[in-house]
Amino acid sequence: MIFGLVALYAIGKARNGAVKAVQQILGEVGDPQVLALLVSVAVACGGIGAFLTMLLGRGFATNITKIPYDLLSRMVIAAVSFLVALECGWVGLLILASSTFIGLIPPLVGVKRVHCMGFLMVPTLMYFSGYHQWFLRLLLG
Repeated sequence: MIFGLVALYAIGKARNGAVKAVQQILGEVGDPQVLALLVSVAVACGGIGAFLTMLLGRGFATNITKIPYDLLSRMVIAAVSFLVALECGWVGLLILASSTFIGLIPPLVGVKRVHCMGFLMVPTLMYFSGYHQWFLRLLLG
């Protein structure tokens, strides 16, 4: 997050979704004081998160084994599906279903799941290369 904020300040481009949200709220981050404030908040939140993890993590790790794995998996799937439906509607559920099926293909064909990253990386690289209009014209004729 800190590197993303520094990149936003230095080159004016957001490199992840959270920094893009900050950019949309604040506009251009050209003031060094704004950058210092954002980095300070990120460091403080990281420190609070580390403290809470040390405080609560051991008890959670001890008690999580008491929940049956099958039930825990189903609860996580239900929670993710509910949140996707809530935030993105049926289009998000369609994307979730298709990405789930894409994630199930590698074990069936005997390859590693890391190869699925091509589904994300190739379109992302084409878009951010600056040639996305050219690629679209090429694909669409």
